[in-house]
Amino acid sequence: MPLPPHGPDEVRRIAALARIRLAPGEAEPLARDFGRILGYVDRLRARDEADAVEPLVHAVPPAEPASTLRPDGPAVGPAAPLPLAQVIAAAPDHDGRLLRVPRVLEEGR
Repeated sequence: MPLPPHGPDEVRRIAALARIRLAPGEAEPLARDFGRILGYVDRLRARDEADAVEPLVHAVPPAEPASTLRPDGPAVGPAAPLPLAQVIAAAPDHDGRLLRVPRVLEEGR
């Protein structure tokens, strides 16, 4: 099933959602590029060979034992988490153990 065409208006809408500022005249070439990319994705979807390939379930090949992965636990050394008191002391605004951060989403979205 081919993907619907995406024109300059759709590129501007996607750019606005991603908070990317486009210069005048950039949307048309990007729409053409986007169309070519989506056409390539359609070609990949249509390939029968892709259905015959087993999907990977893990980045580590099955020949390697799982014991080669690091144990799951808190980090130590320079990557260790900071103590809560140090985080609170460095925070510009907090309420007890809670940090206040600026709003990043608009109301109703």
